[in-house]
Amino acid sequence: MKLASPSNPTLLAETILCRERERSQRQRERSGGLDADIGDLLLDGVAMIWNMVQR
Repeated sequence: MKLASPSNPTLLAETILCRERERSQRQRERSGGLDADIGDLLLDGVAMIWNMVQR
């Protein structure tokens, strides 16, 4: 079965970033550690760079 390419790559990227943020938040709630906070900072940095590249 062949998958069709996404019609809007920007929307796909934003969806992936949103899901990763949610996953990171769930992990942080379970562990409550510093590593999850660092992960959130990295995800926010990637999102910020992605938004800059889009423009």
